[in-house]
Order: sequence, then structure tokens, then C-alpha cells
Amino acid sequence: MKVSINIDDYVTDAEKKQLCIDYINETLRGNDEYDKERILYNMAYMASYKILDDALTHDMMEMIKQKAVEIISNFSSYDIFRKRSQWETEDSVAYTEIQNAVREHKHLISPLVKKAIIEHDYSKDLPDSPECIGDCIIDAIKKGLNQQ
Repeated sequence: MKVSINIDDYVTDAEKKQLCIDYINETLRGNDEYDKERILYNMAYMASYKILDDALTHDMMEMIKQKAVEIISNFSSYDIFRKRSQWETEDSVAYTEIQNAVREHKHLISPLVKKAIIEHDYSKDLPDSPECIGDCIIDAIKKGLNQQ
């Protein structure tokens, strides 16, 4: 069972702001260097974004528009179907849509995958060299022993 709680029903905006201030103060006074650096780094980015936004001239905005058209004209499927990464906050709309379509049509895809597995000629995938086969067997045994 999933329960959703709306924090706005329990905490005012002023209280949320104070909690954030308290957290930042506590973190910056603490010993965790990673958290300190993360918070300061994020603050620096936010300040930089504001400065950059304020500094953009009309000519710069026109250049950005031209570059955007140039970039869009050269998009590849990699650009369109982006999976969330450490730099992306979420999957692209196209990636999400393709994932939904695959889930929705799993009943059509599954038999095709099973058929491909059954009909595949695996003899072409085996190594030709007997010593390579021996090495593969030894590696498999070692992996099996290491998993225990």
C-alpha cells in the first residue's frame, strides 16, 4: 500500500525555510566534508546561473537561438532517447515513451524474442580453438568456485 502525505498540510513555508536554513547550518558546521562541498557547490551553481541569466544580452540570446537550431538539426537518436544520467534530472520524453510502448506491447515482443533464441545457430558463437574452449571451461569453474 502506498500512502501519500502532503507536507504543505503540516508545515508552513516559513517553517520549511527555517528547516532548510537549520540543515545547511548544521551541515556546514559538521565534519562531513562531502556534504559541505555538495551544498557549497550547489549554492555556487545557483548563484552562477542567476549572474549568467542577468548578463545575457539580446545579441547573446539570438546566438543561443541560432545554436539551438543548429544543434536540433544535427540531433541523433542518442540525443532524442536520453536515459536519465548523473547530469540529466529525468529521462527524455521520447525515451519514456519508448519504454512505455515496450511495456505495453510486451505480449507481442516476448514471442519474437523466444523464437529468435530458439532459432539462433549457437554453433557459430563457439570458439574454434580447443585451447580457447579449455580456457573458457577453466574460467567458468573459477567463477563458480569464487561464488561460494
